[in-house]
Amino acid sequence: MTKTFMFIIYICFGVYGLCSSLVGGIWPQMASELKIDTASIGIIFTITSIASGLSSLMTFRIRQKLGSNLTSILGLLLYAISMILYANAISLPMFFVAGAILGLGNGIIDVNSNSYVVKAYDAKWVSFMHAVWGLTATAAPMLMTFALLYTPSYRNGFNIALGITVIVIIVLILMKKYWIKKRETIDKEILSMHSVTEEEKSSDIKVLEVLKMKKVLPTLLCFTLSIGSGCAFMAWAATIVVEQKGISIVEGAATAAIYSFALTIGRICMGIVAEKVGTDKIIKILAFLESALIFMLFLPYRGVWPVYANVALIGFMSGPLTPLLNADLKELFDTKILSVIISLAGVFGLCGIAAMSILMTVASNAISINYVHIVPAIGFALLFVIYSYVSKRTSID
Repeated sequence: MTKTFMFIIYICFGVYGLCSSLVGGIWPQMASELKIDTASIGIIFTITSIASGLSSLMTFRIRQKLGSNLTSILGLLLYAISMILYANAISLPMFFVAGAILGLGNGIIDVNSNSYVVKAYDAKWVSFMHAVWGLTATAAPMLMTFALLYTPSYRNGFNIALGITVIVIIVLILMKKYWIKKRETIDKEILSMHSVTEEEKSSDIKVLEVLKMKKVLPTLLCFTLSIGSGCAFMAWAATIVVEQKGISIVEGAATAAIYSFALTIGRICMGIVAEKVGTDKIIKILAFLESALIFMLFLPYRGVWPVYANVALIGFMSGPLTPLLNADLKELFDTKILSVIISLAGVFGLCGIAAMSILMTVASNAISINYVHIVPAIGFALLFVIYSYVSKRTSID
């Protein structure tokens, strides 16, 4: 795969990070302006997650019909439509529709991009691609702040994101022939590397058949635990440190930015380390340390900077786990079923987010908010145990 082709895929994944992260930061302003209940953002995110899961399941079929270039364009077109709707929404149902369309785009771009990079490249490049997502997701609230301060309306933030998306769509259309040519070359290389015949590649793969294959379900459970535990901790981080460590609300609010920045740095650094040490070893080390670092929040230390350091280390260890799990799939399973497993991984990850969110809410109400982070801590510990079983290469057919 050439640098130009990789750059195109990274840009698509960057648009995914940008468009999917715009709404949360500006929602209080939008809800206040339109006199909508602020808590309804939870419904919008749920709709987006469901749509993302559905499109993740469908993407490997769409790729078979349209090819990866047109599939990427389809995902970006859905982003463009959602940005138009968000920029002009005046009622809650319009936000629901915009969220659903955004989710469809998320699933398509996520699975389509991961499918090619996982198959054709090693762990470092998969981790770098997810780092690009982290950078653009971090830039999204900055973009909305810029629109709020320096343009007539904060909604121009969505219009700027729309303009960026349209430019990328035009680039993909102009480079269609190049993309198809490179796709054919990459497919041949992948088939050669993994001894997959054209007949096998084009065979009709059933999702239920894949789920019944050896170690598929435990592997997918690893994505449930990694994505669910990471997202749950990020969502609750500020509340946890304010309640348990006694820092101010303003100081606690900074933990989200610290976590996101550390997550991106971790993806870059661990991608390089995994290439030298081995993806499977790094995943186990990160899962173990992640659990230990979250448990460290129970220690009776105080002070803003120790809290920030602990949260930064948690983000640094958490960030690389999901991209490295994606990268390791080609070592665990036949290439002909990778696209299906990557699609399922996205769905199981979304289920993990929902499950962990529910468990943390239950823990908060039933025990104490001071103990709520025991849920992701146990989640990462289980990830270590299950992945240790999954990563035994010799026993995988």
